[in-house]
Amino acid sequence: MAWCGARRNGPLIRARYQGDVMQTSHVAVIAAAAFVILSWFNVDTGVGSIQSDLRERAQREVASVLEDADEIRIEADGRDLILTGTVSSGTVRAEAESRVNGLRGVRTVTNLIEVAETVEPPSWSYSLTTVPYRLVVSLTSTDAVLDGLVHDEPTRTALLAIAAGRAANGNVRDTLEVEPQTHPQWSEATQEIVRAVAALQDVELRFADHEISIKGRAGSPDERDRALATIRSAVPYGVILQTDLTVPLSAAAAQCKQRFAELQTHRPVVFLPTSTALLPSSGELLDALAVALRECPDTRIEVAAYSESTRDYGAALRISQARAETIAEQLTTRGVNGSRLSAVGYGVTETDGRMSDPQMALIVRGH
Repeated sequence: MAWCGARRNGPLIRARYQGDVMQTSHVAVIAAAAFVILSWFNVDTGVGSIQSDLRERAQREVASVLEDADEIRIEADGRDLILTGTVSSGTVRAEAESRVNGLRGVRTVTNLIEVAETVEPPSWSYSLTTVPYRLVVSLTSTDAVLDGLVHDEPTRTALLAIAAGRAANGNVRDTLEVEPQTHPQWSEATQEIVRAVAALQDVELRFADHEISIKGRAGSPDERDRALATIRSAVPYGVILQTDLTVPLSAAAAQCKQRFAELQTHRPVVFLPTSTALLPSSGELLDALAVALRECPDTRIEVAAYSESTRDYGAALRISQARAETIAEQLTTRGVNGSRLSAVGYGVTETDGRMSDPQMALIVRGH
């Protein structure tokens, strides 16, 4: 009887067994599929592999289409990408985000890329398509000399009037020529600059192509500073300005000036190229200058700084101004009274051989 019962139940047992096998197979298939999906995102199921894979693919994608790719840095946090760096325009910034956002496996993109500040030349900036502007103005206590090119007759008349008012008995030697092909916006700039230097003592003003040089004497530091403020505001964009305006110095101030020059001759200040970062070796000169400045408490000092030559005049001016402020701050931290210091950036380095240090100079402006 027991044997017969086993045979009757045999098919039922086999059916249940087969069902268990099928269910087990389904589970195995699902597990295998899950493993394949996980492997697709991460071959070794490690977070580091996901990050490195996405980062490398994103960097290649950006490099293949964008010229600014070297300025873009890409980091990955799992499947989330973070973009940093600096690019030339908002269009490049948006394109970089769009490119990496479409990559397989990327979940989110955080765009922290900055757009570099650019200085757009104003409408009156210097243009090489016009005839180069050449002008020499020499003003002394007795006479005035004007020679070169001006854009139109009204400009010539205005310059002659300024010179006549400055020279004794209106003695003006005029060899100006009208050249309509010179840039018209030079006319206004020229008149503003000549008016400013006319308030000084003996002075020579030269416009040569894309450079302006001014040399002369001022009666006081305030007189000089007022003239320079007007001149700098009138100089056309892209034009290099070089000035050498002196003021009468006391014997003590003259000695201080000589000492500063000697210190700078032997131990220059050195910045990294196109940067405001000082090399450690500059500390030796700054220490010595601070001592000398504290021993000359009655002098007013201009910290003049310069930048290396660059096609972007606006950038050179900003770098040189930041360098001057850096030097002034360094001297202040070494015990120099900051109220005695003024920081002025002049853009590109002067090339007339007067400077022993191509990046910085301390100039005694008064007492």
